[in-house]
Amino acid sequence: MRKTLSVTGMALWMSLGMVPGLGAGSAVAAEQTITVEVGGLWCSSCPYIAAQAIQSVNSAKIVDGFYDQEQQLAQFVVTFDDLLTDADAIVASTSEFGYPAQLVDKLAY
Repeated sequence: MRKTLSVTGMALWMSLGMVPGLGAGSAVAAEQTITVEVGGLWCSSCPYIAAQAIQSVNSAKIVDGFYDQEQQLAQFVVTFDDLLTDADAIVASTSEFGYPAQLVDKLAY
């Protein structure tokens, strides 16, 4: 008879490398959260275009952010699956549209 593992049981099995199909050292997906600052947002459409560029990256979702029209920049809090993409790909996504971006440690608001 097969039993379904509880979340706690699965976590224990994973920590021991005993989940069928996952060998020791196999990667397990984890949601990551980063803050990306995007500059050069001089028109009212720019923040929208930058946000769309970020969300076009596989698994990237903007969960919070703000736009400072005076400084022509925005900060976006982005979550993503680290097995599907990485922070570098998210930061690079806006440069294709001419908006420089960088990772920041903390939100400015």
